Amino acid sequence: MTNELSRRRLVAFRTRDGEEILSIHRSLQAKILQDLEKDPRQRDKVYQQAFCLVRKRFPLPSPIQVPEPAKWPACIKYLRHVLSLQKVFTGKLITIEPSVDLARLLSDGGIGLWERGMTNEGLELLRSAEAILNQIECNEDLLRANIHVIIALLIQDKGISYFSESKDRVWSALQIRKHFQVNTPPEKYTKDDDILLHNAWSDYGCVLLQYNKYIEAEPIFAHCLTKYKEWGPDESIPYEHAKYNHHMAFCQMYKKNFDEAVRLAEIGLHFIKLATGQGASTNTWKFDTACLILQTGDSETALNMHQEILASRLENHGKSSFLTLQSYYAIGALYDQFGDLALAE
Repeated sequence: MTNELSRRRLVAFRTRDGEEILSIHRSLQAKILQDLEKDPRQRDKVYQQAFCLVRKRFPLPSPIQVPEPAKWPACIKYLRHVLSLQKVFTGKLITIEPSVDLARLLSDGGIGLWERGMTNEGLELLRSAEAILNQIECNEDLLRANIHVIIALLIQDKGISYFSESKDRVWSALQIRKHFQVNTPPEKYTKDDDILLHNAWSDYGCVLLQYNKYIEAEPIFAHCLTKYKEWGPDESIPYEHAKYNHHMAFCQMYKKNFDEAVRLAEIGLHFIKLATGQGASTNTWKFDTACLILQTGDSETALNMHQEILASRLENHGKSSFLTLQSYYAIGALYDQFGDLALAE
């Protein structure tokens, strides 16, 4: 049968990265889905097989929502299958019952995209996961909190029109974490639970920065630092210390302590590199550090850093991503400051 389908160019076999891949013509895919829809028992069986295969291969995210570059190759390899399941479900190509398991898989896919700075694609998966939870009666508040946080992180850089949604989502996640802490026996409340709670506090402080409420945000970050010190040496939780120093740098900038702001930003950059390597998060931290350095009057150093960030973002995200455009704008603004209008344009 496969030979006949191949002869008619309805299926094709090819090799990519040392693995044999089967591609199926869209018309044949549509016919298969139509036939499955006519046989609910077979449809459910095939869906469960596909779901289990994808779930088995697609990596679980960090339980404390820390980017894990070591998992990215597997995420990239199997993401297209997560997207296929999402397309079949949201497009209603066949009838699939919404489930917590499907919501969790789509959420994991969205988190993997967030880690690599892929905003639009990540949002699509996370909003689909949230929509599934809204359709079913389930007690999955912690999963919902995870989704709230990552969506908030993805939209907070998309412009002022998203600030309100970002704040509401982070606040909702914080309330879920606080409620879970109060209603969980101490012997069952883990360090990871505590980290997620204080991550939510830190995220809320970060939202306050977006509203220029630096005075309100600073004690929140200071409280988080107190907890971090209880958890162990700085290097054992580098992501948390990266966020603390990064956020406190802006509080110092507000006080016009620019040298201290740059010092803290550079410490944050050290810890984010330690936590995530040279990825999207590191470039974000580096971008903010360059902006703080610019406030000290060192325009040349700031320009050099922004050019390095642009090169990295072009390689990782392409010309049209929000992050790349952000870097283009920063460099253009600096050339304008230098009086080189041609380069700025």
